Amino acid sequence: AVFQKREKDADSTIKVLRLADAVMAELDDKFYAQKLLIDAQTRLNDEGWDFSKARKLVAGVSAHLGDTEWATKLLKDAAQRMRGFTNLTTVAESAAELLPDKETANAFVTELLADWEQKLDAGAAQSAYDYSKLASVRGRLLGDKEAAAASLDKAAAKGGNHFTFAELARVAQELGLDDKAAGLLDQAKTACNSAAQAQQLVGRLLQSGFAKERVKEIYTGLKNSMATGADQIRWADAVAGLFGDREMAKVAFDQVESGLSGDELADAKARRARRVGHMA
Repeated sequence: AVFQKREKDADSTIKVLRLADAVMAELDDKFYAQKLLIDAQTRLNDEGWDFSKARKLVAGVSAHLGDTEWATKLLKDAAQRMRGFTNLTTVAESAAELLPDKETANAFVTELLADWEQKLDAGAAQSAYDYSKLASVRGRLLGDKEAAAASLDKAAAKGGNHFTFAELARVAQELGLDDKAAGLLDQAKTACNSAAQAQQLVGRLLQSGFAKERVKEIYTGLKNSMATGADQIRWADAVAGLFGDREMAKVAFDQVESGLSGDELADAKARRARRVGHMA
């Protein structure tokens, strides 16, 4: 009688779902819970479909009934309604987390992401970042390094600037694709042709969690990309600020000054004095 009264008062999707939770917690009655979950699905459509409610319904169907088929149908319906990769990712994450059968969950997410990739391949406006996001989700939800690496290859093929390749390298590093990350870092370095870009790249790599010593090596190698004496001076001048390493700054100024003369050499020495002090 108590639950019948509560059922009459449950006049929304959320209230019905909460009642289903209570039925299982207090009565452990799957048949009653199933009746309530069917009612919740009907109300969901009548009220105006909303993913947050749909996800709660999937959670109830999975937890209380262990019904993988029903839960999967609900998620497929959600995927068809969603627009944009961010929203699609929430469906994939929900499948990975909530579906009772993990093999089914893995297959669902794999198919969902493959369908999205086909749309990217067929489109004209996709960017490297579209593929890098796909690679990240593939690696995170599926642990599929091979597929993630293939998505990163497509991303790199789209081209971009030093920021683009730094982001691709970050994703590769995050997924444990060390060789792929190294190659993408090389492309990021190649995209740099000024001191400003070199500093931007290093800042982004440090922010992304790359090891400081590795980033130092990258920055050191970028000296050869500085085409003018002025840019070489700016490259050396930034070392102390970027890394807080006075010895590295001294070496950088030594390298630069050896190829300078006149006003540029005077400028370099003045900057050295400000940055690292007078050093022999």
